[in-house]
Amino acid sequence: MTSQHANPQRSWRPDPGEYDASKARLAERGHAMTTYLRAALRWLNHDPDHALAVLGPFWPDTRLGRPRTLPDPAQHDTHHDHTDQEQH
Repeated sequence: MTSQHANPQRSWRPDPGEYDASKARLAERGHAMTTYLRAALRWLNHDPDHALAVLGPFWPDTRLGRPRTLPDPAQHDTHHDHTDQEQH
């Protein structure tokens, strides 16, 4: 069953450490992440050129798709059986 909520949830994946550090900075100043992000969206809609100019130095690189995961070499090392090597 789909959600009937008037405001659907949005999803994003911050880099490790970014979210927790930012959440702590906001809490130190009496703010929460959700209201901060909503304020940022309102600022962008109110004054997009200024908002984007201020954020320019902090703009992250664009990520496409899911983050790459590196294969586990222990699971993929089928070409070398180190236990049956001959000693020369």
